[in-house]
Amino acid sequence: MIGRRWALALTAVMSLSACGAGGAVGDRPPTLPELRDQARTVLARYDKAVGEVQAARRFVPVGEPTEWTGELEPANESIKPALTAGHLVPAGPLPVTSRRTGTITWTDGVSRSVAVIPAEEALAAHRHKGDAGCGGCPPVTVTDARPVTMQVDTTRGAATVPAWEYTLKDTALRVRYPAVGGSDVVTVTAPPWDPDASLAGETIDAATTTALTSKRLTVSFVGPHDPASEPCGADYHAEAIESSNAVVVLVVVERRHNDGNETCTMIGFTRTETVSLAQPLGERVVLDARQGAPVSVRVTD
Repeated sequence: MIGRRWALALTAVMSLSACGAGGAVGDRPPTLPELRDQARTVLARYDKAVGEVQAARRFVPVGEPTEWTGELEPANESIKPALTAGHLVPAGPLPVTSRRTGTITWTDGVSRSVAVIPAEEALAAHRHKGDAGCGGCPPVTVTDARPVTMQVDTTRGAATVPAWEYTLKDTALRVRYPAVGGSDVVTVTAPPWDPDASLAGETIDAATTTALTSKRLTVSFVGPHDPASEPCGADYHAEAIESSNAVVVLVVVERRHNDGNETCTMIGFTRTETVSLAQPLGERVVLDARQGAPVSVRVTD
């Protein structure tokens, strides 16, 4: 149960100096109901992203599913912003594979069949909004493509997926994108960052559980090394907000001895908190409370 200690934590987090964490609603600290409402908004956004993807195990990439192979020559460093932004355009028609379906295989042995899309469609799916992605940089020209496989980090760990490898003009570097059709991918798009609407809480970067049938979930995040009983230290408290498709973990920090006269290191350390779930995690994903981004879940046993 979350009682007075949580209320104190929520109040304390808003009185921190610049080295603290959290945000505010206007000029006041957010209330716990507001944080829970934010988590429910994140869950609703994920439910919408799921759409009609009703497979037993959904393909939910974590981060940008892009792989570079080979070395970028020093003379071609200028194209790195375009590569990072996905600002790639084909010089002409790209090959079309005869494969209509492929297989995604996770490291735990689970696999599922998915639609394989053409090279041009996969390229377009990962292309950002032109110049907006790299501040007006010129695009990199794609001259060819071939079907391959690649490793993608997902909410259930690494998975081998059908992919296209693109040949780029005037460089030996190659870029790989998944060739999985959009109807088989759950893509979570975070809303534009609004610092004025930011709520308190830590950004989680991973989660672990002993089994998918377990009701206990441990999340990791970056924080100070010491507990709140030490100068510059912090204690954390976590709560899970759940839906049938996902779990959002709220992590709120309470700091002590932070009176503005301390010299605190800016080095972050991995901290963890464990929450109890109402239902076993199963195939549900874990989402960060701040932006709703999916995080990887590792099963330890």
